[in-house]
Amino acid sequence: MKPILLILLCPLLSLTAFGQARQGQNCPIVSQRTAVNATSNGDNTIIASDASRKIFVWQWFLVNSHASQDENITLKEGSTSISGAYLLKAGGGSHTAICTGTPWAIVPKGSAFILN
Repeated sequence: MKPILLILLCPLLSLTAFGQARQGQNCPIVSQRTAVNATSNGDNTIIASDASRKIFVWQWFLVNSHASQDENITLKEGSTSISGAYLLKAGGGSHTAICTGTPWAIVPKGSAFILN
């Protein structure tokens, strides 16, 4: 099993947990910002599930801090993939999804937002 050295940087990862989606409007003012340092293969829960609320993902920034190993990162809702694999090249390869006013993902009630 290869280690994944991945950092989601807090200032650019804006996950609005438990808000209301507002299509075509500006990014939400109140959001949950999360930093994650994943150093192993497998699922890494970013926002835990809540049976009564949806999770709206407005933006994220992923960077691979591993010096010599490329990584593939997939975003998931519970056990279901909600993205294809994002290839992050070794030594700082990154992927950014900026806030457009429309959520990049809406995770249903009872599912967690997961990075794999």
